[in-house]
Amino acid sequence: MHLRRVLVKRVKMSHLRWMNTQPFEIEPLQNLEGKSIIEVSRATDLLVKDPWDEDFTDGDEGNDRRVSEIEKEFTSWAAEGKKEDQLVAMALHLSGVYIKNYSLDKAEKMLNRILPWCRAAQGPYLWKILQKIATLRFKQNRQPECAELLEELASIAPPNAATHANLTTAYNSIGDYEKALDHINKGIALKGETDKDDKWALGLVKKNLGDTQAGIQYLKEALEGHYNEAPDDKVMIAKLHDSLADAYLKNEDLEQAERHYQTAYEYFKATVGDSSPLTGSAAGLVGKVQMLQGKKIESLKYLTAALKVEANKDGIHCTPLYELVSSILSIYVEESVPAESGALSNIHPFLEQAIVNLDSRNELTDGNGGVLLHKIGEAYLLSQPSEHHKAYSTLKRAQCLLVAETQADLTSLLDILAVEISAVASNLTEEELCVLDAAVPQASKASTTEGAQNEEHEPINEVDLLKAENDALKAENARLRSILSRVKDGFAALEEL
Repeated sequence: MHLRRVLVKRVKMSHLRWMNTQPFEIEPLQNLEGKSIIEVSRATDLLVKDPWDEDFTDGDEGNDRRVSEIEKEFTSWAAEGKKEDQLVAMALHLSGVYIKNYSLDKAEKMLNRILPWCRAAQGPYLWKILQKIATLRFKQNRQPECAELLEELASIAPPNAATHANLTTAYNSIGDYEKALDHINKGIALKGETDKDDKWALGLVKKNLGDTQAGIQYLKEALEGHYNEAPDDKVMIAKLHDSLADAYLKNEDLEQAERHYQTAYEYFKATVGDSSPLTGSAAGLVGKVQMLQGKKIESLKYLTAALKVEANKDGIHCTPLYELVSSILSIYVEESVPAESGALSNIHPFLEQAIVNLDSRNELTDGNGGVLLHKIGEAYLLSQPSEHHKAYSTLKRAQCLLVAETQADLTSLLDILAVEISAVASNLTEEELCVLDAAVPQASKASTTEGAQNEEHEPINEVDLLKAENDALKAENARLRSILSRVKDGFAALEEL
């Protein structure tokens, strides 16, 4: 009863067509003695995968409505006094619903609550929750933990191709391509054939190992297979277009890369909606490849769309935000977009949302946060004078974090910050400066439990952010002169710097 009360109170979930189904069909694992390894793998795949999986391809509103229906239905269903194993089965399913819709915080809370029960139950319940948590960790950019969970799953469940496919994805993402290739081959052996998904995985690994042409060929075959065998699965087709675009980009074929990124973006937008991280990521990649082709003004539409998604998603991190804001600012400076046009103000709501989102997760507590805040402060600095109070407070906060940073020599960056702060301060009154100074948070490490958990799992490549910014400082002085020449009258005297 205790578990039921917790689930009903904190996690509302359901699906009416689950009413007459058992939580898990154990029968496939019975009477398998003497069966081939391929038959055992197929039986186990049924238990590792979610038999009630849904596609969620009806756009933002349609998908949100479906998730809400599932939640409401289970609230009613659970109140009927179902057994705990059935409740856990439904909780496992809804966690997958949340993960698929990138409601990662909800999925985290749910899985944490039922994990002890599943570990005690063992068997399919444990297999499924390990798979769910591994998927969650992957989408949280915690891929090494994802691989560890999948290795645990592989060690306790009967051999199955699905787990090897997921291990392939995990190891490919963290750069261990030889292990990824090993798991591809193990999965193929368990299935007894090389299917379209194996070709997809082979294409990614070959590309990452440097054989780009072979990678492109495998990915083209995989894409053709999906169009022929699963033409209605637009999300997977979009992901394949994205993978093929990556390969073309690595091969420096920018025209083909843009074409496939654009196709992925349109498919994602039509299925999972504008607010999905899948759509946002594709938009950012379209913008990136357009910038490489010199289509800078055209790319702003896509970079801004990507920034909007990135600022609001559960799995938010400093690095992609930094890259997007930097790209957008570089276009405004290089294309001489006047501050008076107010064009840069279009991204201000997303910058503010990003800060609120990151603060709620204690992510703006170190040098990485300081580097990002510096870029956001520059966005305000480049805007109209009415935004200069935001520029000042954001740059001051960045300064506090960077002064306390010990991982890299940030002397040049701090010098630039000091000039920018002094410049914007000259346009503010003493009273305004006193108020803004009092409101600037001081640099400190997060002390809450949630913050400590976040610190333990630093996003991939996040530590490189400081070095990347520091390495770029040789060009910063020239860029700073360009910035200072374009802000209002109070900055003219700084041109000689």
